[in-house]
Amino acid sequence: MTIRLHPTSQAVMATLCGVVALSSGASLATAETIIISCKFENANIKLTGNESLAATYEGDESGTVTIKASTFEFSIPAKKQNRAADGAPLIEAWEKTSSAMPDLASIESCIAKTIDPAETQDKGAYDYAATQCTRDTPPGQAVLPIMASVKILLLPVDGEVAPVVEISRYYEGKTAAPDGRTRLDTFPGACEITGK
Repeated sequence: MTIRLHPTSQAVMATLCGVVALSSGASLATAETIIISCKFENANIKLTGNESLAATYEGDESGTVTIKASTFEFSIPAKKQNRAADGAPLIEAWEKTSSAMPDLASIESCIAKTIDPAETQDKGAYDYAATQCTRDTPPGQAVLPIMASVKILLLPVDGEVAPVVEISRYYEGKTAAPDGRTRLDTFPGACEITGK
């Protein structure tokens, strides 16, 4: 049995197919992959000097950010928008995931030995000490549930794009930190966009 469409119906169908194709094409066109390579996993902490870090964003206004470092890696949902202050693209993510983490007891033992006793209830001082203690604590092989935060600012500088990457990983459960949440910060250094 052959179904014949009225010429008007044929025109409508052709128009609809064109709209769908254009919509699909537009969706594909706006999706992108941004690859950022950093020579140093954490510029604030000199480890062996061989660590590096890669951050990859896949998507458009929403997508996925993947962090791959020498000591940990994870992927979480992210959003991309323009920063209100200057219009620079900003990728942000905050989500539960899992990652290799240093042993929490070892980190807290290191903090207790290195922090000024008067600053044990200072959240900023405690977080700084925790991050510094990753230098003297084995990176850890156990993959633990964590809360992860990622911020990537694509800052225009002299006609180029200078990516600024900030990563925070929170141990799950109550810890000895002043607010009960021990956090490890990572600020990669010497970062550049190597793929788009």
